[in-house]
Amino acid sequence: MSSQIRTRARFINMAHPRKLKKQDLLEIGNPMPVYLEYNETTSQFFETTRDMADDAIIVVVDESQKKLLMSVPAGVGMIARRSAERQVRGISKSGFKIGSGGRVGQNHGLEIIGDGGQLPDRLRESPREVY
Repeated sequence: MSSQIRTRARFINMAHPRKLKKQDLLEIGNPMPVYLEYNETTSQFFETTRDMADDAIIVVVDESQKKLLMSVPAGVGMIARRSAERQVRGISKSGFKIGSGGRVGQNHGLEIIGDGGQLPDRLRESPREVY
């Protein structure tokens, strides 16, 4: 294996390690998406290794497409969904600090998938008939 990693227009010599700069990390890129899970009791996101969940809201931070994908399962309530959505909109503006020390998700678009957190059917219809 080569002791150099080729980035866009220059080389980073791995034989003489040095602290990587932010520009180096941007050029190397992050091929793996980051998964964030919403904890309803603390109303905060945390890093997770799960990429799908039937009982929790998961956000996939895709650095290559500059997109946040928020997956809301059917069992999640409306208040939890709205709270998580508010948190994700903040992450899309300022980013999320991950355990390795960097920030992911800055200036990313948001896409919400899933049908959880909707109003119940009994609240969507009026109890009275409209004349």
